[in-house]
Amino acid sequence: PSQEEMDKFMSDMERVCEVKRVKRVPWQFIGLVISALKNSTKDNAERLITLLTRIKQSKVLSSPCRENIIIRVDREEEVELEVDPEEEYKDIYHFKHPLVGKCAEPGQCGFIIRYHGDSDNCTLDLISDNSYYENTGVHYHNVLSHRDMCEYVVFTLTLPNGAKVKTVAWGRWRLWWLPENTRQEFEGWYVAYNVANYMVTKSEP
Repeated sequence: PSQEEMDKFMSDMERVCEVKRVKRVPWQFIGLVISALKNSTKDNAERLITLLTRIKQSKVLSSPCRENIIIRVDREEEVELEVDPEEEYKDIYHFKHPLVGKCAEPGQCGFIIRYHGDSDNCTLDLISDNSYYENTGVHYHNVLSHRDMCEYVVFTLTLPNGAKVKTVAWGRWRLWWLPENTRQEFEGWYVAYNVANYMVTKSEP
């Protein structure tokens, strides 16, 4: 994209995010994408890095590291479906929200994200139904909100020269941007949970 196109994109995106209150992208996410693109062989990779850097610098479009708690999935279980032919899984996370004080409930504080479909067309849901948590070892607190979550998948990429780099992505775009014969290995599912609102509340007199 040209400089003019990037300026218009940034302006349009910031306006949309402010009006519709779209969740901001964590710096951790952007950083992993940039680190992979630095190894790209494509001519326009530098332009994309520039655009991503501008997004990272925008307080409207991105959120800094100090606002996000990074949670790695504890385990993944396949959900048995009788009607829906698509594969469906539930990701189980251990996480105690800062607003949760002393907790006497059995098991660990956490949440479950259910998803079905494939990597190019996937639906994700934060599960609040307590019956869904039976026999999982975690329990759910209602202070959690899907609006504060950004779930992503991390891959470890091995470049043809043997160097390794981590990146995040849906689909297979990462292989298009990087040199041929780049190998990928699934590393894990993560959630960046934004606690900025909690931080503001705690700082108020």
